[in-house]
Amino acid sequence: DGNGCTQVDTLHLTITSGIEEFNDNLFIVFPNPTKSLLTISNNRFIIQSADLLDITGRIISSYTPQNGNGLSTTIDLSGLPSGTYFLNIHTQQAGSIRKKIVKL
Repeated sequence: DGNGCTQVDTLHLTITSGIEEFNDNLFIVFPNPTKSLLTISNNRFIIQSADLLDITGRIISSYTPQNGNGLSTTIDLSGLPSGTYFLNIHTQQAGSIRKKIVKL
C-alpha cells in the first residue's frame, strides 16, 4: 500500500491470572477493610494456605492454618502499612481463590 506495508498479521492474546475467578464467592473474608485481624471462612473447602500479596504481586507473607477444621482461619495484618493487598487462598478442592483486601 501507500505506507510501505506488505503484510498484515492479526494477533490474538489471552491473558489469564492462574486464579479461578469464578470461585470468588466460595470464601468470606471479613472485616474488609480491616485495621488488624482478618478472618477467612467458608463451609466447604479446607484451607491449605494463604498468601498475602502487595499491589505489585509480590508475596508479603504466607499463612497456614494451625488448628481447627481448616474451614476458617484468622490472620493478623496489624503490622502492615495501610493499602490494598490481595489474598490468594489455596485449597485442594477448589484451587486458588483471590480476594482483594483493604488495610486501614
